[in-house]
Amino acid sequence: MTLKRIAVLFFCAAALAAAPPEPIRALIATGWYDHSFLNALPCLERLLADSGRFEVTLTESLTADDLASQDVLVVLYNGPRWETATERAVDDFVRSGKGMVTIHGATYAFGGVEVRKVKYEKSGILEEPWAAFVQMIGCQWTEENLGHGKRHQFPVRITDRNHPVTKGLPGKLMADDELYHKVTVLPHAKVLATAYSAPDTNGTGQDEEMMWVVEYGQGRVCHTTLGHDCEAMAAPAFRDLLLRGAEWAATGQVK
Repeated sequence: MTLKRIAVLFFCAAALAAAPPEPIRALIATGWYDHSFLNALPCLERLLADSGRFEVTLTESLTADDLASQDVLVVLYNGPRWETATERAVDDFVRSGKGMVTIHGATYAFGGVEVRKVKYEKSGILEEPWAAFVQMIGCQWTEENLGHGKRHQFPVRITDRNHPVTKGLPGKLMADDELYHKVTVLPHAKVLATAYSAPDTNGTGQDEEMMWVVEYGQGRVCHTTLGHDCEAMAAPAFRDLLLRGAEWAATGQVK
């Protein structure tokens, strides 16, 4: 092999190594909700886009066509159940090998808990649970257990240091958030991070799960109970885990 050919091969290899990975196509599904989520939507969009890893699209009327060109669905929603065709499309999307990320209030979305469009509304909408969604996100939060202590800063402890989402992260990351408690994490979910719910913040005095992952069909789901508002989304515990979790859900690895 000539020196010229070696130089050309070396140049090509270096160029390939330096090339950034293809952007991950992320679709944020949002809409009807009585929560700070809608105010936090621009913050979530910027967080994903500014990482340089995601190409972000928003929708308030999710359809199968919306999903066709996407790599990961990000659910920032808690309201009435979607159309049957949409629910089937989401199930098929994840099962086929794509990803889904569900955030904070989505912990009790579609789980049979009454949802309200206006905060503190006396009555809302009560529907049958979407059983597939409960399996996809790996948890259920019943009406009698809904709650959290006072909003405060707290450390989130990484409990699995070997999973791609958490590998290489510090053992603890700070959150500034609502600390959801008494969520039932299902046996097929793998917990990656927890936080202590302190009694002096009206907590349970126990460690509560903050993030877990589920393998569903050929696809992957990452769920976090964090992410109440923009301030919460700026904290390391949400920011780092969300970005890495979304990449893993979409691709099965974290680059």
